[in-house]
Amino acid sequence: MTIKQLDQDNFHHAITAADLPQLIEFTAPWCVFCRRLSPALQQLSAESEGKMQVAQVDIDKAAELAEAYGVSVIPTLLLFKEGRHGEALVAPASLPQIKQWLNRQLPN
Repeated sequence: MTIKQLDQDNFHHAITAADLPQLIEFTAPWCVFCRRLSPALQQLSAESEGKMQVAQVDIDKAAELAEAYGVSVIPTLLLFKEGRHGEALVAPASLPQIKQWLNRQLPN
């Protein structure tokens, strides 16, 4: 499953109209740590096909969204379910850390 790119125009529709939880990464092209995390998110997107959608928001192009959701450090991950999100995961170090956070957000 590919990682969707969200912006100011399609963000709210994507999180409110979705049937699946939406894992949103707030990122920027110049962010080295974000680029290092990219393979983990690609793997997570493939593993969670049909269960969750992974998407990114470029904070340079959607600064209003970053401000609205209190994103001051990137990468920041938010998981949206039914249009609402829980706790943020700021600057995760690894895929296992992201999965552990997701397990707390999406109890079975």
